[in-house]
Amino acid sequence: MRMTSTHRYPPPQKKEIPDPAINDDESGNSSSSTDNTTGAADNKKPFGENNGNQNAGDANTDAHNSEDSSDRENVGERHKPNIEKKDEDEEADKEGNEDDQDQDDELGIPGRVVIKTPPKYVQTPMVAIGSKLNLEWTYDENLARPPKKYSFRLQLPKQNKNQFQGERSPALMFDIAQNVTTEVKSRNNLFSFEWDLAHIKPSDFGLQEGKGYFLHMYDGDLGFSNSDAPPAGRMQKFTLPIAFYNSRYEQTNEGVPKNYNPNAAVALPPHCILYFNLLVMVSLELAFFF
Repeated sequence: MRMTSTHRYPPPQKKEIPDPAINDDESGNSSSSTDNTTGAADNKKPFGENNGNQNAGDANTDAHNSEDSSDRENVGERHKPNIEKKDEDEEADKEGNEDDQDQDDELGIPGRVVIKTPPKYVQTPMVAIGSKLNLEWTYDENLARPPKKYSFRLQLPKQNKNQFQGERSPALMFDIAQNVTTEVKSRNNLFSFEWDLAHIKPSDFGLQEGKGYFLHMYDGDLGFSNSDAPPAGRMQKFTLPIAFYNSRYEQTNEGVPKNYNPNAAVALPPHCILYFNLLVMVSLELAFFF
């Protein structure tokens, strides 16, 4: 008799091989869930720390707002018309134009005096001491700005300090007139000035006979030295060499009687003139017959 067992064994199960991709996803999900859990735990902080973060955020917001406002102000200042800058530019342009004008003046030709009296063909006019010297002049075509003030100066001859070394003393100057306006007359573009040597003369020294004197006429606004090379259109210094002499007109009749009058000669009577004429006629008739 064959015995049969009633116990049954379970069927063999198939062993499944895990998929690497599935394992990676599951591990990623688990790590993300862990991170979320950790983040949630970190969010649970004390009340003071949350307030500090909030205050820091507010401060950042205020700083950002202040930067925006400053940017808007800067933009407004850039677009705002700068009046002071405009005035400075105008002044700079004006100064530049003046500098250009001054440069043009420096490159131009000054005006010169054309002397009329004394005549220019007289190289060294002679002036009597104690008399009056009359000056008359005009200007050439280069004069654009006649002087408003005239000055006249007399330069005396230089005297030798040491005859052997030939050293000379500085030139002595005498101001005849300074910055005068009404004393210079003008008529039909002819200017004139009169120097009365009897009243306007040096007080420290007297004028002596001889040459070596120079009469300078220059623009009073420019000055004595600056008139040598004035700007264009201004009057250049004019220098006239002169010589002084003492007039001896009252001494020309020395040796002549004091009451002598050459126009008061003794005249012949009328009858003497008649006899003289008859004598001449008789003499002519006798000479004709003989």
